Amino acid sequence: LGGRQCVLGGIHVGLLRDPRLCLAQTMVLMLKLQMAAAEPYMDAAENALAATEGPAALGLRGELLAMRAHVAAERGIYADALSLARQALTLLPAEEHWARSNCGFLLGYALYVLGHTTEAIAVLAENVGVCRAAGNVVYAFFSATEVTKLRVLQGRLAAARAFAEHA
Repeated sequence: LGGRQCVLGGIHVGLLRDPRLCLAQTMVLMLKLQMAAAEPYMDAAENALAATEGPAALGLRGELLAMRAHVAAERGIYADALSLARQALTLLPAEEHWARSNCGFLLGYALYVLGHTTEAIAVLAENVGVCRAAGNVVYAFFSATEVTKLRVLQGRLAAARAFAEHA
């Protein structure tokens, strides 16, 4: 293009070809709670990943699914969030602690909202440890809070207190 930047709809085309850059931009927009603005970048990441193979591509697909789960939860579509989070966790490598900790919270929270209390408690309690390994103190706190809240709602006050103190 003769040194000119190619921009399509306000988005630099080179960015759209790189799934990592698309996912990074998606995360920036999601942190700003701009879910609708993040959608084109998720779509571009998905398109870029369609032609990519290997373990790294699987991990990126897992990150993309986790982001889609987050958007579904933000929109109150918890059945979709649950399904997407489950899929994401099957693709995310074990060493991807940060992505797994975020996704683990989404999975647990979706289970909770959909009434699967026992499974939600198990997932969220396990996620506290995943979050600690990732250094993700925010989601560790959120996960621990939800476990404590669910145990209180079950009338298991001693268990709720013990978990909260331990967490």
